[in-house]
Formats: sequence, structure tokens, C-alpha cells
Amino acid sequence: MTWQPSPTGRTEVTWTLHYRRTFDPGWYFGPIQTYGMEQAAAYLSDTFSHPTAPATAPSAAPAGTSTR
Repeated sequence: MTWQPSPTGRTEVTWTLHYRRTFDPGWYFGPIQTYGMEQAAAYLSDTFSHPTAPATAPSAAPAGTSTR
């Protein structure tokens, strides 16, 4: 994985996923494992591409609740 600053002030992330099929027969398990890797890559992409909300100070407890 590489992280590089971009001219716009953002960060560009590049990664490569490798996997080795570990189940045989390949004609049966290959597509299933490929699908799993595609889903994992999509999850990583979504995780890193959506900005997170800025951290804020904890707000006061609503009226009628205890903070203990």
C-alpha cells in the first residue's frame, strides 16, 4: 500500500491485493474465492474513500439523564 499527498490536499492511496486459491477443484471454488476477494476490495475501497466526521467534544447529556 502506498500513500501519497495530492496537489488538492487529499491523500491518494494505492494498494494491490494478491491471493492464492487454496481449495480444489478450481472450476468450483475459483469463482467463489474471486467473488470474496472482490467484496473485500470493495469494502477496503469504501472504508478509505468516505470521509469520516470530524471528532467533536462530547455533548452534554440530555435533560433527565445521568452521566454517572
